[in-house]
Amino acid sequence: MFRMRHSTGLEASSQAGEFERFLHVVNCEIGHSGRFLILCRLAVVITWRLFARLLHKMLTKGLRIMNPTPPPSDRKTRPNTVVARWRAAGAASLLPLLTAAGPGVAALAAEPPAPPNIVIIFTDDQGYADVGKFGAEGFTTPNLDRMAAEGAIFRNFHVAQPVCSASRCALLTGCYPNRLGIHGALGPGTKVGLSSAEMTLAQLVKQRGYATAMFGKWHLGDAPQFMPLRHGFDEFFGLPLSVDYWPGHPDLITNFPPRLVAIKREYPNLPIYDGDRKFREEMSIDDLNHLTTWYTERAVKFIEKNRSHPFFLYVAHSMPHMPLGVSDKFRGKSARGLYGDVIEEIDWSVGQILDALKRHGLDDNTWVIFTSDNGPWLC
Repeated sequence: MFRMRHSTGLEASSQAGEFERFLHVVNCEIGHSGRFLILCRLAVVITWRLFARLLHKMLTKGLRIMNPTPPPSDRKTRPNTVVARWRAAGAASLLPLLTAAGPGVAALAAEPPAPPNIVIIFTDDQGYADVGKFGAEGFTTPNLDRMAAEGAIFRNFHVAQPVCSASRCALLTGCYPNRLGIHGALGPGTKVGLSSAEMTLAQLVKQRGYATAMFGKWHLGDAPQFMPLRHGFDEFFGLPLSVDYWPGHPDLITNFPPRLVAIKREYPNLPIYDGDRKFREEMSIDDLNHLTTWYTERAVKFIEKNRSHPFFLYVAHSMPHMPLGVSDKFRGKSARGLYGDVIEEIDWSVGQILDALKRHGLDDNTWVIFTSDNGPWLC
């Protein structure tokens, strides 16, 4: 279990030392507040490989933190704030990643500590400035800003490719997607998908007794053998593809080129799945507007159901990928139109998940990671 107290430094065992080196690589600073939180910009060069390897070691061998308080000389040289001074990472920086974990570092004890719960919230095509902490205007993100205020910030973090399927492949396997034959965004009826020969993060943690669930956009192949329940997830609710692989997409866009309209009209129906069965044979516009709410409700119920043992929860929002959908409780509420409404609903979703963790006494032993699959589609 990885836990952290208020100190701005760590001295640790060999695995924790690797974690420190990992933090150094991605320009992370530990927050004074005692929660561990990350915001990062995404570029398009490096995968999550280092993070996945680190998590693998922590879950399979255990991570034991010792002597958490840094020596006085170290305290003088390290900033005592959540946000450190950063050097620019380059023009390819895109969206923040945020991670929360529990406060306090336990000393070695006779009983091994409980493994941490893991929550990954993955948005689709969200931009770097679409969070209040990073200068959003016309809408607010109080829950993401709260995460930012409670921990550390990564401003230099990278995805494997700036496109849906490849980025998700790297996230769940820790491998370069090209190595696994997944390039770009997979379309409906593809013969390519996530191979059963690869171990996903869900399959990895299940070996340690974790319950696993995925709610949202999968996009790693829509054939049965490629779907989430075949790759380590106990529960799944969501879409097999992006919302734009949908024949109803042109109905929401007034300036589509005729050629693109013709292509999209030929797409098969886009179903919504509940497990390995179809919840909807064809997504409707009303369904599109409820996706964020449905994913959130399922996530909260999963947390409640599994509060007594470790779990891995992967919430991959379909938004803010176009076409945009938002529920009535947020429609027309922001000063930035539909896009601002969508981001505010995603922030609400984050708040619901954080509140559920706190309500069940799990927030001190849960990592919460928030990021996007790549950069914005609006430039």
